[in-house]
Amino acid sequence: MTAPDPIAAIDAVTVGVDLPVPIVLSSVEIRRREYVVVTVTTGDGITGSSYSLTRGLPIATAIRTVLAPLLVGSDSTLIAAAWERCYRATLPGGRTGLLMRALSLVDVALWDVNAKRAGLPLWKLLGGYRSEVPVLLVGGYPRPDRTPAEIGELAASYLKEGYPLVKLARLSEPAATRQMLDAAAAAAGDDRGRFVVDAGWYWRTPAEALTELRTWGDAELAWLEDPLPPENVAAAALLRSQSRFPIGIGDDLTDPGLLRSLGTASAIDVVRLDVTSIGGITAAAKLVVWAEAAGLPVSTHVYPELHVHLCAAWPGCTYAESFDPEDNPFDPANRLFRAGLTFEKGAAKAPTMPGVGLELDDGFIAGHRLD
Repeated sequence: MTAPDPIAAIDAVTVGVDLPVPIVLSSVEIRRREYVVVTVTTGDGITGSSYSLTRGLPIATAIRTVLAPLLVGSDSTLIAAAWERCYRATLPGGRTGLLMRALSLVDVALWDVNAKRAGLPLWKLLGGYRSEVPVLLVGGYPRPDRTPAEIGELAASYLKEGYPLVKLARLSEPAATRQMLDAAAAAAGDDRGRFVVDAGWYWRTPAEALTELRTWGDAELAWLEDPLPPENVAAAALLRSQSRFPIGIGDDLTDPGLLRSLGTASAIDVVRLDVTSIGGITAAAKLVVWAEAAGLPVSTHVYPELHVHLCAAWPGCTYAESFDPEDNPFDPANRLFRAGLTFEKGAAKAPTMPGVGLELDDGFIAGHRLD
């Protein structure tokens, strides 16, 4: 029996974009962003897209050589069936890591296809809750042209623009982080508790983390993000029990089961969710429902063009993360598209066009293609 609208092709390309200034997160320096852009085309000519950072992994190759042969010719309307087919077929080498990232992006592109077919923006197809989404702004990453105090003051200025939360990055030296947080608190005044600090999995043990956290003075945080590698659930739970800051974990996580284990072990206060790594919209939707039942708020991890749909669809998905749409030397993903999201008074406007709303800039992608 012929599928009503079969998947005709799945393509994935890798794109590289040099950064004007390097990103320094703890001991890691990033000088170029590398993205994978995925396109699914159906027999009726409907095209769905998705994208993410590659994190140095051959995701495009995995999609083209492993997942595409499993799905081309199958019914594009059966997203859950496509997810299950890919997951089951790649069990020996998949489940987490590279293949879950690849599956996640194909899943998002299929949801884009089906929302376009329905004539609805994805967030309305998923249920529809609100048309504006509060933004967690990444506004305090280290730059060579700014002192720690200047970074803190810049972060506070975003609060005055209406952003409800602003993220800073842990700096390489505890004293520098203290200077940044002190400056941010002084400039923020009564709003000093509306900052998030990204630790980037820096510490190895709860004791290491707690030792440094004590040097941060009387800082107040909405949460401390990714302090430890999340696989050690017991260590994460111990840190959370002794930390004076709430804990958020989940960036780049590829194992939905691990995220649930962290919640069950009372190791997290905030669920960080990324549709490009956790299993796409299909897996993320289940996790949003689980988190709401567990009383855990959800905050998404960058890729605002994708995550705005989760946050606009369900009340439990509280903040969509984004870099500064006007001054952003850290994540030039917006150059992959002809038009991006609209931001106003600290909120992102949910798209009104059918699908995810990505309009790829084919010329830019072709000019920066690496594979």
